[in-house]
Amino acid sequence: MTSSHTLSAGLSRRYVEGFYIPKKAPVAKKVKHKQPRQVKDMSHPISQSHEQAIYLQAFFGGMLGVAFIARLPSMVNWVMARGIQRATFLHKGEIDGPGAYPFSVIAKSPFNKGQSAKPNVFKRFTVWLAPTANTPLPGISLTAGQAFVFALATAASLFVFAYGPTNPIKEPSRAGWAAVAVTPAVTALSFKNSIVGTMGGWGYEKLNKLHRLLGRLCVLFALLHTAGYAHKSTLSGSTAATLKTPLYQSGILAMVGLLLTAVLSVPWCRTNFYNLFWHSHWLGYWIYLIAIMIHWKQTQPFIIPCIVFYGVDCIMRFCRSRSRLAEITPHPAAGYTTITIPDLRGGWEAGQHVYLRVQELGGKLFGLGNLIEKHPISIASAIGGSDGLRLIIRSNGDWSSRVLALAQRKQNEITYGTHEVGPEKAGHDSVPTAAVTVEGPYGGPLYTSFGKNGHVLFVAAGSGLAFVLACAEDLVKQSRGGHARATTCQVIWIVRDVATYQVFHEELMTLLVAASLVPLDLTVKVFITRHGNAAGVSSDDLTYLLPHRDGEILAKRPSIAAIIEDAVFMAKDRHCTYGMVVGICGPPSTVRSCRAAIGGIDPRYLKEIGGLSQHCETFGW
Repeated sequence: MTSSHTLSAGLSRRYVEGFYIPKKAPVAKKVKHKQPRQVKDMSHPISQSHEQAIYLQAFFGGMLGVAFIARLPSMVNWVMARGIQRATFLHKGEIDGPGAYPFSVIAKSPFNKGQSAKPNVFKRFTVWLAPTANTPLPGISLTAGQAFVFALATAASLFVFAYGPTNPIKEPSRAGWAAVAVTPAVTALSFKNSIVGTMGGWGYEKLNKLHRLLGRLCVLFALLHTAGYAHKSTLSGSTAATLKTPLYQSGILAMVGLLLTAVLSVPWCRTNFYNLFWHSHWLGYWIYLIAIMIHWKQTQPFIIPCIVFYGVDCIMRFCRSRSRLAEITPHPAAGYTTITIPDLRGGWEAGQHVYLRVQELGGKLFGLGNLIEKHPISIASAIGGSDGLRLIIRSNGDWSSRVLALAQRKQNEITYGTHEVGPEKAGHDSVPTAAVTVEGPYGGPLYTSFGKNGHVLFVAAGSGLAFVLACAEDLVKQSRGGHARATTCQVIWIVRDVATYQVFHEELMTLLVAASLVPLDLTVKVFITRHGNAAGVSSDDLTYLLPHRDGEILAKRPSIAAIIEDAVFMAKDRHCTYGMVVGICGPPSTVRSCRAAIGGIDPRYLKEIGGLSQHCETFGW
């Protein structure tokens, strides 16, 4: 019985569902167990990298969230003061009144000029933090605050690439996911109408450095991804076969689009061939976005929002554009051109800039290039002025030289008469005009209000005075209505020669006369750097150029550190407790010198005057 039971048990184990299975190890079972494990191991690195890419997006969102929370009080105040209406769309009218200026809404009434208020806890903390964060680092064009943010963003991006159960070099898909994860952040920081800049109160030009850094990381990860798979296919001897597949073809096309944007965006190309950089940038960007979605469909949740936001930005640019007839005045001796649009009197804040197109310029692509060629120009007037929107262009390139030549040609037609003007109108006080399109406004101080501080210092170099004139004119206007705390304003202008000074002479005299009628102690000091050395003329010989008791002209090169230090001691002697603000506009060397001088001031003096803030506008893109 025992033997029969054993035999039946053995037969039952050998017969499964009617099939006879030999005693040897079944081959089918081994294949069945190995195949699922192999598929799981192949898919694991891809899913792990995808998950880390999502974590990187969450990290970038957290960084922006912290920045938005810190800027939230200023943003709410700016919106309540009708900042969106004043600084978004150019229009004919003017938004004025008690709520038309930042920080006057909280006061509910005109500011008290008395310097008795003490800074709150948050401002006492920023007294130490702000100068430190804005101090330039030696050897690189970054401040301490910018370097800290860059380090965080770079560390997070490298974490997605390097951290995981597999070797990132042997598994190139991880580098590809890192590039895709950085793409939305790069895109969000590139738009002129970006939600990041709007909510944070930063102009798009302030976010450009972070945009470039993340863009270079994206290109680096994409190159590692491409090189890794190229190496794999070379080792397996299947390069020719893989290049024929749509997967690899679309990947190569995406890489070409990225390299097109990266190579033509170097500083030399941006400075000398701005339009080539601009059009190659958006063309390569679109090639990359479309090709990457074809290359790997799992990237669509990262790429589709970029396409949607790009479309919204294009619509906003169209809505913020205005075509008008402008008055153009040439200044050939100094190489400047003044463009005035009387029909636009509002819709911008002091210190903002617009993109200008001049349709009547000849030359490129049979004149068709003028429809798309545009350049950023600072607005040199405050809202509500009698002249409207005023732009001052310095001739230092092909486009600006053609604008000056156009203004001279039209001026000669009016002065001497041509077949277009007619000899009967020659010699009359007519103003040459040209059709232009302005897009904007963009940038500017936004949440930074010069009028809420007790002491204001403006430092400008060259054509950077256009920014300072608009801000100073707006400050005078605020002081007239009692909406400014500032009691002292110093304007420092560093200019090359007398010919350039004469371009702005009328605006400076108008500013001094207007300031003398309001409770604001405004002074102007001009430093002409080349006049004294070239002609041997002393400062006394230049006093006739600025005949006003609050104006002074010196024929020498100033010390920016001494200027800022003297301004701090002046604020201290006048018992300023509302703080001091420095507005800077000029080339990178001037901005860097000002930041270094501010960072070298003793924090004890800054604490006594209520802190020191700064707003910088730098030439170049």
